[in-house]
Amino acid sequence: MERRRRPSFWGLLVIAVAVAVLAVPQPARSQVLQGHIVDDSTRVGIDGATVSLIRGESRLRSVLADSTGFFFFTLPDSGTYRLDAQRLGYAMARSQPLYVSQNDTVTVEFRLDTQAVLLAPLVVTARRARGWSNFHDRMEGWGRGIYMTPAVVDSISPRHPADVFRNQDRTWLSWGWGQRGPVPRVRTYLGWGCVVYLLDGMPIDTKLWGSLWEDSPLGWITGEDVVAVEYYRYAGEVPPELRRFADEDDKMCGLVVFWTAVGW
Repeated sequence: MERRRRPSFWGLLVIAVAVAVLAVPQPARSQVLQGHIVDDSTRVGIDGATVSLIRGESRLRSVLADSTGFFFFTLPDSGTYRLDAQRLGYAMARSQPLYVSQNDTVTVEFRLDTQAVLLAPLVVTARRARGWSNFHDRMEGWGRGIYMTPAVVDSISPRHPADVFRNQDRTWLSWGWGQRGPVPRVRTYLGWGCVVYLLDGMPIDTKLWGSLWEDSPLGWITGEDVVAVEYYRYAGEVPPELRRFADEDDKMCGLVVFWTAVGW
């Protein structure tokens, strides 16, 4: 009688590894609801406006618009949402129902009036932002600096956005403790050592915020929100089109661009 051959140890190991690889979940894409708060008369962005995300009868969370009136929410899933916007000196406005489909980005413009009038926003759907092309144009055409692609960021698995600076060349990262948790301090060993930040291509004016990593838009995101990072450690690495943002207190600093799903 012919005896059946048992699978070898290495054969079983290959099968187990293959099953494990197939079982790894693919990274989920997200739904984004973003927009601008502007004065209805001047069309100038209103900084510091409070924007609340509402679903059904539940107010999910609120954020503060930045100095240009920009805000964004990463949504837990697709569905219909509403937004409330209010600022001292303006009438509160509530949006019409906004349906956000899976993996979609919806852009809203709120026009706030000084009179007590509810205004419906202008809704524009933007399928994809220009962050990807800007990132790759600078990586391929300029080449200086450190470019952390989505694959690199995934390999780091940052819990805090500043975790991407760990073990980076010529970089010093330390941590303190703020009102809401750990607060990083990032310096480089090149140039002046200082670093300024952009979020999805928009500069963050540190003079407007009490704490860069708590009160500014950088405090609104987590490490999981970071898709890609451009890291220029001193002025000589900063691309010409971004160099105007690197000037801080008469010093030419390095520059970091954090890309999230909103701008990517």
